[in-house]
Amino acid sequence: MIMSFEGYQQALESQKEKEDKLTVMEKQFNTMQSQLQTLITALGSIKDQNQVNQTAQMLYRSGILNNSNSK
Repeated sequence: MIMSFEGYQQALESQKEKEDKLTVMEKQFNTMQSQLQTLITALGSIKDQNQVNQTAQMLYRSGILNNSNSK
């Protein structure tokens, strides 16, 4: 099958859009991964149980943390 020049251009544009979208998603993933690592490090350094409880409650209320045992 022979593709017209216009069809070829459209295929190239479509591929470029997909690559750009993937690049944006990779950057977002890397940012989230870095933020998660920072959060884990911060939580690991908390020694006061009251602070741990307050942080867990805040994460639970925001929907970031959930109780997987609840049904």
